[in-house]
Amino acid sequence: MLYNTSEELVNDVEGTARIEKISYYYNGNSAFGPDEIQIYMGHTNLSNFENDSWVTTDNLALVYDGEISVTNEEGWIDIVLSIPFTYNGTDNLVVGFDENTDGFHGSSDDFYSSATDSIMSLNYYSDGTNPNPTDLTSIPSATTIAARPNTQFYFGALPTGPVVMFSSSDLSFSTIPAETEDSIQINIFNTGISTDRSWYIYRYFVV
Repeated sequence: MLYNTSEELVNDVEGTARIEKISYYYNGNSAFGPDEIQIYMGHTNLSNFENDSWVTTDNLALVYDGEISVTNEEGWIDIVLSIPFTYNGTDNLVVGFDENTDGFHGSSDDFYSSATDSIMSLNYYSDGTNPNPTDLTSIPSATTIAARPNTQFYFGALPTGPVVMFSSSDLSFSTIPAETEDSIQINIFNTGISTDRSWYIYRYFVV
């Protein structure tokens, strides 16, 4: 299990843009998957990490909650975001990658990265403990890395109006016994163009 955050310096994008897909470069050592992963994105005015302090998920948006699989061929691994991320055209990006599959892969199964002059990535992994990025107290101090993953960002056309999306992947209550209640939380927000970009939390109760 692994959690990694990295700073991405964005210099070649002019104005607001919508990230719809990202890719990481895999060395093709062996095939594996599907692994359960979550990817977070957020804005930052930092150009590097100054220490081993994590960026909290309160400042990040969950943009992918699904699976990843790779073959034994070297190349780019594409991940289409569940929820596109609107880059503001000004700040740098923070990308959080959370892998939640039990066990571990071979020590030579690597995704490529590029060396940097300063700390650009934080990492934690364990063969037995699954870190929870929404509760950073459960994650020991990060390993600081003077490198960042080789990443491609794919930008799509911006919508001309609001685009309402939600992050919950399962809206089913399943079976609920009589005279009991249950609830689900749905994060609803706008990924399009609008002055209102607040997150809304709706709770549904069934009795």
